[in-house]
Amino acid sequence: MSVVLQITNKSDLSAQIINQHYVVYFNGVVVSTIDTKDIIHLNSNGYTNIPIHILFNPKQAATVAFNNLTNFFNDKSKINFEVKGWLSIKLGTIKLKNYPIDINYTLQEILDAKKQADAEKATTTNSVENVGKKDLAN
Repeated sequence: MSVVLQITNKSDLSAQIINQHYVVYFNGVVVSTIDTKDIIHLNSNGYTNIPIHILFNPKQAATVAFNNLTNFFNDKSKINFEVKGWLSIKLGTIKLKNYPIDINYTLQEILDAKKQADAEKATTTNSVENVGKKDLAN
């Protein structure tokens, strides 16, 4: 599974993420820990999407899934997904160490966001296709 963290850099200078550490929780149970020293470039005056690739501990993930089976079918808002941790950023010679990250969503919020993104993509694709058809017809 991947989660995308979007970071905005309002500076005229680009920056780099030089170290990351995250702990992944499902309903308060630790299911994964992520540590990486991969260097990621942050665009100046813009945003950068950073994928966080999560590998689950199968035993812990199965336990959480089993304990929340009823909620999965009846109330997805009671299934919580959280990523806590930190990242270190380098901007020129300045280093910001252990900048805190805390991302918290319910399964329902994730599903709703996906539906919205799919709907927006379909609308954009439909608009582009219609413009192309209009241009060909004229």
